Amino acid sequence: MRSRPQGGQGPSRAAGTPGLTIRTGRARSARPRVDGGGGPLKVQRPTAVVDGVNVDTAPVTTPSPPPTLDRDVLRETLSEVVREFFDSYSVPCAARSLTDLPPPAPPRAELGSIISLRGKSIGGGLAFVAPVDLIARLLPVPRRVEKADQQVRDWCGEITNQLLGRLKNKLAAYSLDFEVGTPVCFFGRSIRLVFLPDAEGISLGFEAASYDMRVHLDCTFEPAAIRATTDPPRIAAEGDFILF
Repeated sequence: MRSRPQGGQGPSRAAGTPGLTIRTGRARSARPRVDGGGGPLKVQRPTAVVDGVNVDTAPVTTPSPPPTLDRDVLRETLSEVVREFFDSYSVPCAARSLTDLPPPAPPRAELGSIISLRGKSIGGGLAFVAPVDLIARLLPVPRRVEKADQQVRDWCGEITNQLLGRLKNKLAAYSLDFEVGTPVCFFGRSIRLVFLPDAEGISLGFEAASYDMRVHLDCTFEPAAIRATTDPPRIAAEGDFILF
């Protein structure tokens, strides 16, 4: 139901000013109204008439600034990347504190690989270290006896490459982009990686299929200058095929 205009005159619009309504009569405040008219109910915004002009009095909310990428966010994002990767291969994976991962006795053979990343706002490298038996278990192709060592070594490098690719996809929400280098593999027993004294590295421990493994990220960036974008790019999910 609509109220009749006062003074015998209806509302008129100011010439050349769309949406501006001029009302005649004495000043008054209008509460939020619900218009029916046979159609769907529509709640009108609260207004007040000031000097003959209908003024919108609804409170103005200021949107909060987008979140900033800091070390804690980066750490959690990397942990999520590792868990999602192993989940895609149906291998249970859980985060563990590095202090809860004592060196095995006797020391067992481990493989590791490291890959560099370089971009305009970020740079560094990602390393992955795990027992040879775990990497061999994840091998997505039949193992060939004559090339078993090469297969496992290449697959170790590919795991690091996929982990960094997944991290890159998630950091795209912060408008971060970087180039990925070529993985370099290394072999040893009870491998331990140590950051330089001035490095701001992130080291994470995990347990997958009863095996202990570590992921290390050494990167530099300016947290205050990196915020989440309100319009992140559309990126295909990991494992999807794109035909072009």
